[in-house]
Amino acid sequence: MFKILKDNPIFHNISIDQLETFFQSSGEILEFNKDDVAYDSGKHIKSMMFLLNGSARVEQISEDNLTFLKRIEPGELFGVLSIFTDVDYYPTRVTFEKKSMVLMLKEHEVLELLNQDPNLLKNYLTFFNGQVQYLLDRIALFSIPSGEDRVLTYISRLKSSTQSNELTLPMSKVELAEYLGIARSTLYRVFDKLIENQMLEIKGNKLYILGGIK
Repeated sequence: MFKILKDNPIFHNISIDQLETFFQSSGEILEFNKDDVAYDSGKHIKSMMFLLNGSARVEQISEDNLTFLKRIEPGELFGVLSIFTDVDYYPTRVTFEKKSMVLMLKEHEVLELLNQDPNLLKNYLTFFNGQVQYLLDRIALFSIPSGEDRVLTYISRLKSSTQSNELTLPMSKVELAEYLGIARSTLYRVFDKLIENQMLEIKGNKLYILGGIK
């Protein structure tokens, strides 16, 4: 467990011994089954969770619709928006895709954790700022009216973040269409056009940028 936690950015430069000492008296291990919901607008407690095994998907709640946002893998953190807030509302739904185990920290335990080491507080604030940036990027993406331009912007951002012309999609193409808020037919049409114009090559979930995409 501690090796998985150590790989989380929040515990960067924090020793396993420090983690073992803290979690001797804090945190609770919980198990969830496939399709169980950890957080949504009607179900949440002031806590954050580290996924120890399994996987979960985060979806945006909009009226009666759910839009795929991202997949949570072992070692990743979620539930941050439920703590340190007076708003009794959670804006996304986190649903487990398979049997999973998590380490849950309640709000007061998170405060205790952040008081353990200045590096922890800095790492947490860096992580939280990244979440804010993620939401701003989502807003900017949805402000693009053209489906084709949304796809190109997404690929360009993925290229910029990896500094490579060989990209791995972090989600399925069906989920990508949901993520971009476009029809699957639109996504496939844009991909076909990019392939036809020799700008892109696609093999499974691999994208190879051949040119024309900055």
